[in-house]
Amino acid sequence: MTGPTPPEWGQPPSDRSTGPGGYAQPQYGQPQYGQPQYGQPQHAQSPMGPMTTRFAKLDPGPSYTFGAVGAAVAVLGAIAIGVAFTAVDWFTHAIGDGPSHFSDIHAALKKLNAVHAANSLSSAYFSWLGWALFAVAVIAAIIACAPGATSALFKAISALTALAGIVLTLVAIDLVKRGTAGAPSYTEYLKHSRLGVYLSLAGFVLVAVGALIGPRRAK
Repeated sequence: MTGPTPPEWGQPPSDRSTGPGGYAQPQYGQPQYGQPQYGQPQHAQSPMGPMTTRFAKLDPGPSYTFGAVGAAVAVLGAIAIGVAFTAVDWFTHAIGDGPSHFSDIHAALKKLNAVHAANSLSSAYFSWLGWALFAVAVIAAIIACAPGATSALFKAISALTALAGIVLTLVAIDLVKRGTAGAPSYTEYLKHSRLGVYLSLAGFVLVAVGALIGPRRAK
């Protein structure tokens, strides 16, 4: 019997040896099909788990607490308006007879309304509008100092209401309807304005500032 035929000159030897039965056997050190070589990295598997686990280390953003400074400024403004509306004169006696507290002006405007001489905006301001602006601006300012999603909304409400209070205060001090005989000019009203006017204006400014300060950023 003859042995296995050697490879012809110039032909590379087969990379597989034939075992019993003629089946090819893999050489030592070569990987079998579907199995990785020793020392080679496996394919990395994507991490599994809920999204909250993946993003647990993300920065949650700044946290806020109740803005005591903003609230204190708003309260100072509220005190100033409250004093203006209850305890001090708004004009010197050159404008009218006797004291000119907020309630006194309201009573005088009621008499002027009887002869259709009162400024309608002044009548509303010294009756209910001034108090309504005062209440909305202050309450919204306090809410704006509390942390939460509504803080920005109440900042805007308070600031805009306080701005309306400033403008309407300046307009309302022109008590008598234009064209009425003997009515003082607006310049005279400004000239004879007293503490009530200025406390009211300053109070609305402070309320707006307190609202805009808002909640305090926690450390």
